[in-house]
Amino acid sequence: MNQSTLVRRAGICIMAVLIAAGAQAGDQHHPQTSHVHGKARLNLVIDGKVIHIELIGPAASLVGFEHTPTSEAEHAAIRSARSTLEDGDRLFRFNESADCRMEQMEIASGLAPNEGTPDQDTHPDHDPHDAQHLETQHSDITAVYRFVCGGTRDPDKLYLGLFDAFPAFDELDVQHIAGSRQSAAKVSKNNPTLDL
Repeated sequence: MNQSTLVRRAGICIMAVLIAAGAQAGDQHHPQTSHVHGKARLNLVIDGKVIHIELIGPAASLVGFEHTPTSEAEHAAIRSARSTLEDGDRLFRFNESADCRMEQMEIASGLAPNEGTPDQDTHPDHDPHDAQHLETQHSDITAVYRFVCGGTRDPDKLYLGLFDAFPAFDELDVQHIAGSRQSAAKVSKNNPTLDL
């Protein structure tokens, strides 16, 4: 087995660990997870013609609040954010010659596991209108995407439509693995393009 195959498999394993950690972070607040409103984390692995993306962001930046929804307006905000997140081809646009299309996506959130039931409180041990609970609860939303590219060139640019779709985001911390290369970058609302 050559070195590039080993590195590619290592990248896939790293992404699997990141995805597993992100799914758990969507269910509860972990102190080691950086939780800053207006900022999100993006993990990206390119494995040949397949691209894996994991987005982890504060619920406040995606839906406007972080507590269990208690009104129809809050449930509507969650449904709207979910619909926007499901449109991965709008949020993540690669160079046209790479012809990358979203094939799969999943969303994990601790906000409303039984979305669609506006009056259901998923935390029966507290009053959903308790102001102290609403102020101290933190929640992240994790979205995981799988893209497949069929173009004549490899993906070399990524335009992030997240800033247009979710104006509360100012900055993304990106960790990126492609072949044997690993890098980290910050992408902002003012410069939403990432070189791959």
